[in-house]
Amino acid sequence: MRKLLIVLLGTLPVLLFNCGNDDDGPNTNENCIVNYSMDLSTAGTAYSDAAIAYTNDQSASNCQAWRDAAQGLLDVINQYSNCNGINQADYQQDLQEAQANISSISC
Repeated sequence: MRKLLIVLLGTLPVLLFNCGNDDDGPNTNENCIVNYSMDLSTAGTAYSDAAIAYTNDQSASNCQAWRDAAQGLLDVINQYSNCNGINQADYQQDLQEAQANISSISC
């Protein structure tokens, strides 16, 4: 869990400053990167909060909330698969780690 949070926080600056286009339209690389970073941060926080809640109270409902948050994180990452401004190596790493996190939740 800490590794994911560190990766999320470490990836944010790379994603924010890796723009390939200065176009100001709604689907520009810059907007895509900023939106991805913000959505990833929000989903990462929800994931961390759910993991902490499960750690503190290992109930079935907290386990399901943790699983749902992990799936939400994966959904956010998948939503930006066509964002050309995102560094693809970082994107693939985020995707693989989110998939591994879902697989590792064993409650």
